[in-house]
Amino acid sequence: MPLAKNVIVDIRRQKRSVWILVAVVIVILGALLCMRCFIDYRQEVRQLEERLTAQSKVVDENITANLYAINLTLENIRQELNEKNSDLTNYLRMQNKFSPGIRSIVVTDSQGRSIHSNRDELIGQDLSLRDYFITPRDASDKRQTFMSPPFKTVLGAFVINITKAILGKNGEFKGVVSISLDPHYFLTLLKSTIYAPDYRIGLVHTDGTVFISIPEGSTSVTGKMLLKSGTLFNRHVQSGKPSSIQSGRSSTTADNRVFAYLNNNPKDLNLDKQLVIAASRNLDEALLHWKIITAAQFSLYLLLTLLLVGITRKMSLRGDELSRLHITQMSILESVGEGILGIDHSGTILFCNRAAGQLTGMQSNELVGYNFHQILHSDASGHDSAKCPINLTLKDGISRSVNNCAFAHLENVEHTVSPLIEYNDVVGAVIVFRDVTEKLRIERELRHALETAESANVTLSRLMSVVAHEFRTPLSLLTSSTDIIDRYTERLSKEQVVDQNAIIRSAARQMSCLIDSILSFNRQETDSLSDMEEPLDIGRMSHSIAEEVALVWAAGHDFQVTIPEDCGTVLLHKMFFRRILENLLTNAFRYTPTGKAVSLGITREYNRLQIVVADSGIGIPDDDKKRIFDAFYRCQNVESRRGLGLGLSIVNEALLQLGGSITVESAIGAGTTMRVVIPLIPIPNQSAIMVGSSSAPGRTGQHAPAPQSSPP
Repeated sequence: MPLAKNVIVDIRRQKRSVWILVAVVIVILGALLCMRCFIDYRQEVRQLEERLTAQSKVVDENITANLYAINLTLENIRQELNEKNSDLTNYLRMQNKFSPGIRSIVVTDSQGRSIHSNRDELIGQDLSLRDYFITPRDASDKRQTFMSPPFKTVLGAFVINITKAILGKNGEFKGVVSISLDPHYFLTLLKSTIYAPDYRIGLVHTDGTVFISIPEGSTSVTGKMLLKSGTLFNRHVQSGKPSSIQSGRSSTTADNRVFAYLNNNPKDLNLDKQLVIAASRNLDEALLHWKIITAAQFSLYLLLTLLLVGITRKMSLRGDELSRLHITQMSILESVGEGILGIDHSGTILFCNRAAGQLTGMQSNELVGYNFHQILHSDASGHDSAKCPINLTLKDGISRSVNNCAFAHLENVEHTVSPLIEYNDVVGAVIVFRDVTEKLRIERELRHALETAESANVTLSRLMSVVAHEFRTPLSLLTSSTDIIDRYTERLSKEQVVDQNAIIRSAARQMSCLIDSILSFNRQETDSLSDMEEPLDIGRMSHSIAEEVALVWAAGHDFQVTIPEDCGTVLLHKMFFRRILENLLTNAFRYTPTGKAVSLGITREYNRLQIVVADSGIGIPDDDKKRIFDAFYRCQNVESRRGLGLGLSIVNEALLQLGGSITVESAIGAGTTMRVVIPLIPIPNQSAIMVGSSSAPGRTGQHAPAPQSSPP
């Protein structure tokens, strides 16, 4: 890094340190403020929870006292029943008058019919379907005190009944004595606990039904079921605790509230159910004071932050003026892509740009102060400093350029050395250098591309020459036979016309085979294996290909096909398999004289397929065996037999795609045997597939059909 830029770095470092310090102060103050606000919030919430819990306890104590009094009243009434008080109705009226919280008292017989009550309209009523009669009657422990769910009475009031069973001497059920709780008494009790406009309190039966709720504007929730999934009351019940604090969206008021739940559970009363006191406040209203204070504190914090940032920015702008001046001076040097080094007369590096550091493999600020020989020639053993162009320029003041030399750790560098002159004396030099490795690589790639294009052009010319040569004979046959038929139709016998047509068909088949070979060779680079695998019946496919090839080539040959029935069905690239079998069979027929044998044998082990194509033809010379799989190559002994020299090249490429292999056994005049091995991918449930394909069983020792016309 240049020496001048070190000053810029120092200024920027100082500015960065100041900003970091300001940011740290702001963050610390913000963290302290957030912590303080959080502590205040927790304190406000805790006080709110404690206040709601205290109000719930006040209601709980009063309800407990009332329930004890009601329980005592129930016991007294049962005692009066045992003593057979004849004036029991007046006794019940007296108990109702002097006992707070009681709305009505009723005594039933064992059938549920009211026989005594403080209210005349209830006497004689059938109460057998009421929960407060059914539950004690059916209870296993009839000595309990039973609390019914809230219900609407025949008199139109919404009440809860506290009931005890009347038992005979032998413990038999003889009826119930039941007291209805007066909702107005409990409303008065709940109203006495109100201390805020958003305060709500209510009594809920443990089955989830609301008994009463205040203030008056919320009476519509009476009778509402709260024991539902997701409600705050359900969360309290699920907690299993006698008291709990729950917060969230209320199912009754649809606002965000904090609830203090407290189960009323008087000792020694043996109640089967309980009442739950639910006191709550709107969380937003309850925390309004905290929100105001917090907003004021954060406003003050924001003003302090803006003040600190403003002061720091002014200080930063003053430092930026000096930095901007140095950056302007160094921008041209830093923007140059070539490495630039400035050295004094002794060779010590005084300044450098970023590119110099990147090209030498060091940090640019580390270069300053080093002797350039230590950096540029550290790996060059036996370096002759007397012949160094940099030293020569320092001596004579003449600029020099050097191409493709070693420079630092770079192998291909172009560099220029220019003297620094003051008062006609050389005081140093400026070295400008660049790595030309990429340039040389591009040049090599261009040369390689040119060579590849020339090779492709030669291959294309060779292909065109071979195609033109191979197509000339069948085209000549087509032309001559067509001319003979056109000119001498009346003179030719029927057999001669048939012969000429056979020649035309033979020439057409030759051209079709030539075109198939060229297309297969052209497509072998583009066909892929993964997207064309399909279930393939080896036996059926092999017979089909053998018959197609035999139809064109097997006239006059002894063609034997051996394919066992257990080859089965596998996942295989159909086109590659066809290319292999067609080209092997075509070559076997092409180079086997008429009257001699050609055979195809296919066998399968579990995970591989073996194909053996044998002929008794001319054989392959030893010198040609290494090149028979090259495109366009033909053996020396093919003589006048037609062909492009592509068949085995296509076979070899297809086997590479399939992961297979091929071996060749051949001798001059004794024929050739090609052995191919292809790895297979079995199909699950292959036995079912093989049964379904049994319509084309393998055949052993049968001749493939051959055309009756003359050979091509």
